[in-house]
Amino acid sequence: MARRALTLLGVLAIVGVAGLSLLIPNAVNADEHSANRSFISASVAAGAEVEIQITVDNLGAFGQVEETLPDGFTYIRSDDLDANSIAVEGRNIKFTLFGEESFSYIVSAPMAGGSYEFSGMVRDDDRDERPVGGAATVEIVGASLPSAERTLSSDSILPGRPLVVSVSVDEYGVGGRLIENIPPGFRYVPSDDISATEEDGVLTFILLGENSVTYTLTSPDDPGTHEFSGTITNFDKVSEAVGGASQVTVAPRPAATASRSFESA
Repeated sequence: MARRALTLLGVLAIVGVAGLSLLIPNAVNADEHSANRSFISASVAAGAEVEIQITVDNLGAFGQVEETLPDGFTYIRSDDLDANSIAVEGRNIKFTLFGEESFSYIVSAPMAGGSYEFSGMVRDDDRDERPVGGAATVEIVGASLPSAERTLSSDSILPGRPLVVSVSVDEYGVGGRLIENIPPGFRYVPSDDISATEEDGVLTFILLGENSVTYTLTSPDDPGTHEFSGTITNFDKVSEAVGGASQVTVAPRPAATASRSFESA
């Protein structure tokens, strides 16, 4: 009889604990650590920068978030964490945290449009791992690439003569930037008709709706073949090389000649 009473008491005790756990379902999981991801924008242009926000909880004295970037994405920086707390290993980025509850980091998007999925793990100070929750997919919108094509007033000129350069531009959005690298020895001729900055042989033009940019150079005294190069960057910071004409030849000066003739009376 006494043994049956003890057994009954044990059953009641087990039922009581089970009932208590049902009444307080989160009591066991109250200290579980977590990390959640969110995107500043879930849809960005191809080649643009993407900012990712990470919030963490219950990591203890220190923890680590390891993010795996989708193919085509490139890590750029984090403005919230010390560089010594970040380890970049290909597409895997490890962020070591010492009490921080949130941080953000910035990556560059690929040029190909489509849906891309991020993944990650969070570890607490006991090295217990859990997957990063929250948002995982970002949409890359394939935008038209900026374009620029250069034409020269001549592909062969004499020393000291003017050379007119025209660059047609397109698909740079609401604003862009054209950079032209002047060949060594050529001199830029400033004009009131166009706004440009020059520094160490590099011309920079800010584009605000223009279809073309035209500027004038003076050729050097030394003959030879010279190369142009340049880039156009659109509003989303996507850059493309300037196409079209890229070479000009400075011809030698013609040799001076003189002749004398006499006529007999």
